[in-house]
Amino acid sequence: MENAADALKMAGFVLLFILALTIAMMTLTQARTAAQAILYAEDDRNFYSYVEEDDYIDLTSNRYKVTRNVTIDDIIPTLYRYYKENYRVEFVGIDNHPLYTNSKGQKTYALDLDEEMENNEPWQGSNRAIKENLDKIIKNVLLYNYKDSTFVEELGIMPKEEADPNAEESIENENEQTKRLIRYTLIN
Repeated sequence: MENAADALKMAGFVLLFILALTIAMMTLTQARTAAQAILYAEDDRNFYSYVEEDDYIDLTSNRYKVTRNVTIDDIIPTLYRYYKENYRVEFVGIDNHPLYTNSKGQKTYALDLDEEMENNEPWQGSNRAIKENLDKIIKNVLLYNYKDSTFVEELGIMPKEEADPNAEESIENENEQTKRLIRYTLIN
């Protein structure tokens, strides 16, 4: 009889343990859900309004429609994506401080993967080498000279280069993508 009473007590404790464990798991799950909802509401990126391709440039006046004022802190993430997403990033008004001098000895104020490959820049071909070069540009040029400056960011599309119809090697590519352009103009 004593063994049956001890067995019932042990079964009761096991049930209480399972109940306590279930309540603890439910509480942690609710806390995680609440934390995710708060983080989602606090993240500004969840409320971005994305720009359609037709909104980039006004074809009648050839002017950019989408602009905003940004600082270097806003520009740096864009720079780290230019080679992955293959778009051109231009800087206007930084005449005294070029981003780099290319392999042909020309001062360069734009980052464009196609241009870098055409000029056979030493960092082209490797994402790691491109990132290291970009780190140098950001540290030695942009942060050093323009840390507290403001730029106007303009989004646009680069015009397609017209193929020479008389060229024998010319092959027209109907699926050629337009290249996006991000231009930063120095305000102060």
